[in-house]
Amino acid sequence: IRISVELARMPQEEFGEFEYYPTPKIVVDELLDDPTAWMTLFHELLHAVSEMYGLELDEGQIRTLEVALGDAFRGNPELRLFGEKI
Repeated sequence: IRISVELARMPQEEFGEFEYYPTPKIVVDELLDDPTAWMTLFHELLHAVSEMYGLELDEGQIRTLEVALGDAFRGNPELRLFGEKI
């Protein structure tokens, strides 16, 4: 899937958002520190996959996947390295 990513100021209390129409786009708050921006991007990417593939995941399911997959990547740096090879 192709999704553009932008950094922009978000309303207070919002870290990011996914917009499907007219073209898929993720917006991440430009004021976030790097670790928070990365997790926000990951979270919004999960929303994108859910919407684009009709998974109908709710917010709780998205957050569970965000935490679980984020922990997997943080705890296993070789996963990131493998991803760069393929």
